[in-house]
Amino acid sequence: MLLTNKVIIKHALTLLFFIFPISLLANYTDDLSLDQEIYRLSVKDRLEISIFGEPDLAAVSEIDRKGLARFKLIDDIYLKGLTTREAEELLENEYFKQRYLKKPQISINVIKYVKREVMILGQVVNSGPFEFPDGSKKIGIVELISRIGGFTGIAQENKVKVTRYVEESGKSMQRKFTVNVEQLMSGYSSDGNGQKRFWIYPNDIVFVPESLF
Repeated sequence: MLLTNKVIIKHALTLLFFIFPISLLANYTDDLSLDQEIYRLSVKDRLEISIFGEPDLAAVSEIDRKGLARFKLIDDIYLKGLTTREAEELLENEYFKQRYLKKPQISINVIKYVKREVMILGQVVNSGPFEFPDGSKKIGIVELISRIGGFTGIAQENKVKVTRYVEESGKSMQRKFTVNVEQLMSGYSSDGNGQKRFWIYPNDIVFVPESLF
């Protein structure tokens, strides 16, 4: 039996994910790389701290459930939600205020990020949990699909379901989205507002249904 034009196109798109993954990622990682630059520290992030000219004060510290990290000589410091540069400036100020160092120059490196995952279900080549790249808070849905090998030949690419839980007024609320990934792959949004990306965040659930035709 001959394949319909639609099925042929789907098979071709899936093949492209394997043959040209680098070019696909290049089109959809601009904002992701920017997001990595403004990464904010989270609970269970492990930090390596070094102070110029003070090797004895070097340390490795993990941010605890209260958002605190422990350092040598000074009190525990709340770092959750800060960028690494903000954390460096805060520590430099503390070492100066507490009269341990006159002109501290501190460098913080995240050596282990807290695990961030999204669950992908349905008609994709590799379903299951997907772990975000280190330092990333979000990922474009097109890049996500490309990283897991693309759609299957029977995927309904224009009605991908995304379920997300958000905090509103102190309560966890469920939000559901229907995303036209087929259009996003072509550079057009599903709602016509010019948005060329739909962001996926940690703990989202992505479901790709089977096409009915």
